[in-house]
Amino acid sequence: MTKFNYMKEFKAKLVSAKGLTADVKHFVFEAEEDFPYESGQFVMVEITDGKDPSGVSRAYSIASAPDGKRFELLVKILPDGRGSQFLNGLQDGAVLNFKGPFGHFLMDTSSKKDVLFVATGTGLAPIRAMINANISSGRNVKLFFGVRYLADIFMEEEFKDLGMNYKICVSRPEGAYSGFVGRVTDLIEKTDFDYKNLQVYICGSKQMSDSVRTYFLGKGVLPEDIKNEVF
Repeated sequence: MTKFNYMKEFKAKLVSAKGLTADVKHFVFEAEEDFPYESGQFVMVEITDGKDPSGVSRAYSIASAPDGKRFELLVKILPDGRGSQFLNGLQDGAVLNFKGPFGHFLMDTSSKKDVLFVATGTGLAPIRAMINANISSGRNVKLFFGVRYLADIFMEEEFKDLGMNYKICVSRPEGAYSGFVGRVTDLIEKTDFDYKNLQVYICGSKQMSDSVRTYFLGKGVLPEDIKNEVF
């Protein structure tokens, strides 16, 4: 497994920005030169909103597999989120300062074990990058994606097109819903796994991440086969 342990400062232009839900936005950037990274890593974005002369940065996981100069972000737009509000106000063509890549939330591509990806909200970002980079690996891969409301679902059509084995968990569906009602932890407890032949990659809230990790450790999954990133 290749690991990029260096960090560089670089500029990248906003190619497009698209709202996926009422508060999740998909950004596509293009760096001035090739930007090598490993799926699962993140970048620091300089927030140049004029509020702090010394400058501040925010971390965002890369939501796409390595693709030369281009990379993508999935950002939850928070009313009081300085970074997300800054990004939300950008126009196509805006040039930003970045640092990266950072992070060790990396997929073990040398393993042949089954893979379970578990994500909630924009914790899907690094998981999506891993999926797109390894979709042709031949491994048995599942995705459990949790949201609160039906309106919070995004990227489902993409996973359908990939032919993925995925399930979306909606904890508070509005009206009738034919899918799984509950949290991702509920679905995990109702699903049979080959625990000795399983790797688990988790990204989302700390509570969810800790719960999922504890559950699989209790089932005998090796600690080194459970990797998590907290959003």
